[in-house]
Amino acid sequence: MWNLKAWDDMNVKSLFPDTNNGSRVVVTTRNANVANHLGDYRVAMSFLDGDSSWDLFCQNAFAEQQGCPPELEETAKKIVARCKGLPLAIVVVGGHLRKSPTALAYWENVAQSILYSIGNVEQCLNVLSLSYRYLPAHLKPCFLLLGAFPEGEEIYAQDVLKLWIAEGFIQHFDDHILEEAAADYLWDLRIRNLI
Repeated sequence: MWNLKAWDDMNVKSLFPDTNNGSRVVVTTRNANVANHLGDYRVAMSFLDGDSSWDLFCQNAFAEQQGCPPELEETAKKIVARCKGLPLAIVVVGGHLRKSPTALAYWENVAQSILYSIGNVEQCLNVLSLSYRYLPAHLKPCFLLLGAFPEGEEIYAQDVLKLWIAEGFIQHFDDHILEEAAADYLWDLRIRNLI
């Protein structure tokens, strides 16, 4: 569920009447406001640890086999580590490698260029694009500008806020000063789990 408006517009709640039969509905969202609105029982997902990442990768990469071939294990573990505990990345890469040659050289190439060799890049981008597509229009340029920072580098929030203001991305609201409005934008991206 991308936002509360979607929940209300689709009148989703009416599709699940409370008949006291013990049934439950699981709603997934990246937006903390939606989770808070929908109920008291929430499970916040985090990055996968090393063992869980490996298990998920093996389920996807070696679904038709009895696990990872010994000659690929070291390279496969490098690939999993470079997915940094992100389930979507692990599933996409694992799914690609399941349909790929089992030659060690091929797997080494994937390990060296994991960002460029995700395999079915379109599938990954389609899933990830939903997060962007459902962002409010005022947050889209702010989110895109974050791509200008090097991956893995520490980014200071104040630098981001100043850059957004300098680029004219921050709308001036009533008595909010620009820095406060920019901080609100940053918080909104955070509760959507995009940063």
